Amino acid sequence: MKKTLLIIGILSGIFFISCSSEDNINESELLTQKSPWTYNYYEMLSFTEKGNSDFTKEDVENNENQSNNGRKLIFNDDGTGSTFIPNGQVSEFNWEIYEQDLRLTFNNGTSNTSKILKISSAQLVIQAQEASYDNVADFLVLHEGKIFYK
Repeated sequence: MKKTLLIIGILSGIFFISCSSEDNINESELLTQKSPWTYNYYEMLSFTEKGNSDFTKEDVENNENQSNNGRKLIFNDDGTGSTFIPNGQVSEFNWEIYEQDLRLTFNNGTSNTSKILKISSAQLVIQAQEASYDNVADFLVLHEGKIFYK
């Protein structure tokens, strides 16, 4: 009997130790508490519309990583936020999370919805449809990918 209680006690201790305080924080709280989020990199998953473009996966990833280098996303507790782009452009938005979707509605009326793949104290990963312009083909290439923030 003592061995059974000892084993139960050890297993209970391991269970409580393995639960971090982050487990008790919801996605909205993580999003705001760890803000600002700094763009890290883009990983393309697939083309959704390529047209006559010769763009490769590497071309798209390089284009996205170059144009978003230094971008920051800020999420405020009141459901507002902003994105800062290195060229000095600032865009303000309202945000909400519904199930696993992050919806940003910008002041100009446009909005985008991304799927939250991971959110932790160290990383935000979303999946979204993006666009890259191919000057040679004169075509807006649409692609789906993961966007990593830290």
